[in-house]
Amino acid sequence: MKVLSLSLGRRGGCVQYSYGIFNELKSYSNYEFWISKYSEEIKPSSINLKEIITFKSKYTFVLSTLFILPFYLIKVFFYLITNKYTVLYLPYFHVWNIFFILLFKLFKKKVVITEHDGTLHSGEESYFEQLLRNINVSLASEAIVLSQNVKNILINVNKKIHIIPHGLISFEGLNTKKRIVHKKKLNILFFGRINKYKGLNIFLDAMRRLPDNLYDNINIVGGGDISTYDFTGITNLHVNNKFLEQDEIIKYFNESDILVLPYLEASQSGVITLGIASSIPMICSKLDGFEEQLNSDEAIFCEVNDFLSLKDELIMLIKNTDKYNKLSESLFNKQKTLDWCTISNQIHNICN
Repeated sequence: MKVLSLSLGRRGGCVQYSYGIFNELKSYSNYEFWISKYSEEIKPSSINLKEIITFKSKYTFVLSTLFILPFYLIKVFFYLITNKYTVLYLPYFHVWNIFFILLFKLFKKKVVITEHDGTLHSGEESYFEQLLRNINVSLASEAIVLSQNVKNILINVNKKIHIIPHGLISFEGLNTKKRIVHKKKLNILFFGRINKYKGLNIFLDAMRRLPDNLYDNINIVGGGDISTYDFTGITNLHVNNKFLEQDEIIKYFNESDILVLPYLEASQSGVITLGIASSIPMICSKLDGFEEQLNSDEAIFCEVNDFLSLKDELIMLIKNTDKYNKLSESLFNKQKTLDWCTISNQIHNICN
């Protein structure tokens, strides 16, 4: 059974997720990987890897969809006629996925997809995209989700759903060892694409009330629109409003002591897997998706949409060095349970 696997995105956690899987699936001879030529992430190495032209903007999306995509669809069509491909595996949502899904379904071939969120988050709502996601899941022969929370959302869309947790996002040079704090003032990190559901306003309100003798630096790092946020009144606050290269991500995680995720909603989080990989103690909103990824021995949970709860938990964690060190040790021990090899083997069994 020859499996065609597509990763058509350019950057971000979903692309990193797909490359983590591809790097392990390449050990099987029956996979062919197509990725975007414009990918900004470190690409997987495989003799069965092909880079294809996708798009980089709304303008090039229209042109590529009209003139480039049909070429690849015709190519796949002839490969399906000759039975070169028997399975399609899609590791995340992309607007082009539906065309490949329909083509494989036309030939009655197996389609396996991974759906990360189930429903779009606040600030990302798009009726068309949500409809397209639901159609993708409904057409899939089998679907993979990353948490029970997402399965509950999609169970009425597709009955053949498997839960396989998110693997660790890690990079060469990232400090993965247990952290032992020896200082009284720590560095605090808010990391990831800025969007309404990430709770940045909650984070800022908590930081304004955090005594400045407890921290050295507060870093807010990630691309997105920050025009509506008030950054005043916080000592030693540094904002880096852009999508980071991997060496920059490594630098921020290696130099930070606490990672804060005050999300208003979450199905799961790729940022958490990066936190686990770097053994950095985390304070997260008490959400079902997060509590599936981390237990009370592996993270501190604050109340949702409550900056005072976040502030209090931060003060506790900074002052309680024993708690800090135990959290880091638990995360370090958790790393081996989320390796890409184990996860990819489970996906391979579904695809074959």
